[in-house]
Amino acid sequence: TCFQADWVGVRGPPGRQARPPAQEGGTDALAADLASIFTRGLAEEVAASRHDGPSVRAATIDAMLARAAASPDPGGKWVLALPADRVNAAWTTVARLTAAGALGPAAKVATTDPPGPGIPQAYQLIVYTARFDDAADVRRVLDVLVAASLVPRAAAGARPIGYKVNAWTLLELGLAGRAALAEWGKPRWRAPFRTLYQSDRAGGGAGPAPAAAGKRPLLRV
Repeated sequence: TCFQADWVGVRGPPGRQARPPAQEGGTDALAADLASIFTRGLAEEVAASRHDGPSVRAATIDAMLARAAASPDPGGKWVLALPADRVNAAWTTVARLTAAGALGPAAKVATTDPPGPGIPQAYQLIVYTARFDDAADVRRVLDVLVAASLVPRAAAGARPIGYKVNAWTLLELGLAGRAALAEWGKPRWRAPFRTLYQSDRAGGGAGPAPAAAGKRPLLRV
């Protein structure tokens, strides 16, 4: 089944189905709850000592993930950025694998990408997994992408690809127009708090990265 808006996408067979990505922004209650948890966490962070700040951030992220895991949208996605001369071939491969049930419930690719001045053009290709908390399935999907040569195994200077929890997209919608959205974008809330998974530069297989005090381990897959 295909759908098209600013993206072109494909859904997998019924056994892989989850909420269609086209409806990703429709979970209003979840977006509101995530925004409430995050703004409360910001207030607790302000009241905490500098030493306790990382623990407050980790607890806030854990609370948001717990809320998302129990919601109708517990999924996530691997995000690839591809140049114009590679995106069509990559999308053909991903679409076929998704339709065959080899990846996750759905995948999509951006049909346009308006980069800023001086930024090379790149198209986002999104590969969904059914649950962000199913680390084995998240790793399985990445392994398929690696085997299909969509994620470099050991190319010199190759950048790892990242995994985004769908809840973070919903949180950003819930915070739209609020000052807290700018706080969410600041480095202190990024990995290892927001980033649960990241591909290894060698294409997979490494265990969790060491965690500093108060920080969650980053699972490199």
